[in-house]
Formats: sequence, C-alpha cells, structure tokens
Amino acid sequence: EGLHRFGKKIEKHHRITFYYLIAYLLFQNRRYEQALRWNNLIVNDPKEDVVKEIYYFARVLNLLIHYELRNYLLLESLLLSTPKYLKARRPLFSTEKTLFRFLTSLLKTTDPSKRQTLISDFKNKVSDLSHTPSEKRMFGYLDLRWWKVD
Repeated sequence: EGLHRFGKKIEKHHRITFYYLIAYLLFQNRRYEQALRWNNLIVNDPKEDVVKEIYYFARVLNLLIHYELRNYLLLESLLLSTPKYLKARRPLFSTEKTLFRFLTSLLKTTDPSKRQTLISDFKNKVSDLSHTPSEKRMFGYLDLRWWKVD
C-alpha cells in the first residue's frame, strides 16, 4: 500500500530495484503469481532508462517464473526472444546460456528419467559456474543454485 501511495516520490532507480527485490524474494518463496506481478512492473516498462542490469535480469527471472507457473507455450516464445533481447544489449553470461539450453531441453522432454538427468546436469553446471569470477555478477542478481526445479 505504501509503495503505491508514495511510489511516485521514490526515484525510479530505487523503485525498479525495489520491484526486482520483491519479485525475486517472492519467487524464492514460491509465490509465483505475485512474483510475476512485481516482475512485470519492470519487464513491461517501456523506458529502460535506469539500472539497466535489473531490466536484463528481470527478463531472466521472467523465464523462471513462467516455467514454475507452467506457462510452457509462452515460455517457448520467451526462450527465443529473451536471448536475442539480451545479446542486443550485452554479452550473455555462461550461466544464462546454460539456463536457456536447460529450459529448452526440459520443455522438449517428457521422460521422467531424462528430466531428472537434465536437472542434475544443470545443477552441476550451475554449481561449477558459481565459482567462476566472470559469473559473479550473474549470481549476485539471480542465484540459480538454490532453485528447486521440479
């Protein structure tokens, strides 16, 4: 309520940062519908004029939220558009590339044992990448090590 009441008095870069933190915390607590609402405040902002990194990581978080909400048709489309969007603005992190490949493979796999293998491989790759200095920034915004993929 307070954010809606005083939101316009808060500088935009603080507001966008706050929206991302709320969306991320809600996602971590498996409150995906609410996370989506907060994340959409960033993703749907036509002017990406402040804290550009947050806009970029909000797009990646968007993929995870839609996966958890089982919005698989939308996710297929987002898995095509999100990497293009990000590549046009900055180099992709290896962790992002790994996530994009993983989600794409997961959507195509129905066999439970293959899914488990994909999940296990993904978790191992993410764990390895978390120790890579060039990936530190990625994990600062979106730490995939704790994500409990179903």
